[in-house]
Amino acid sequence: MATIGVTRGLGDHDLKVYNSNIHIKPFLSCCPEVQVYDVTQNQHSPDDVLVLGSDGLWDVTTDREVADAVSSFLSQFESSDPMRLVRISKETVAQIASSLTSIMYQCLL
Repeated sequence: MATIGVTRGLGDHDLKVYNSNIHIKPFLSCCPEVQVYDVTQNQHSPDDVLVLGSDGLWDVTTDREVADAVSSFLSQFESSDPMRLVRISKETVAQIASSLTSIMYQCLL
C-alpha cells in the first residue's frame, strides 16, 4: 500500500516512498500549522462561527466558499433554534460533498 496514514505519517520520521529509498520526511512535516485566536479580545455575535476542517475539506473548497455557504445557511435558520449550528454544519458538508461529486464526475468524463 503506497499511502500515508495520518498517525503513521506524522510519527514515522524514517518513512520512505513505497518500493524506493526516497525518504518522505522532507515533504512531510510533523509540526502542525497553529494559529491562536483569543476569543476574549473580540466582540462576537450569534452568527459568528469557527469552521475547523482538515485537508479533506480544504482540498476541495476555499475558505471563501465555506464562509459563503455558512452565511447562506445562517440566514435560513432562526437564531433561537438550538440545533441551528448542527443543521448548518450538515448542510455545509452536504454542499461540499455535492461539489466534490461534481468534480469527480467531470474528471470521469
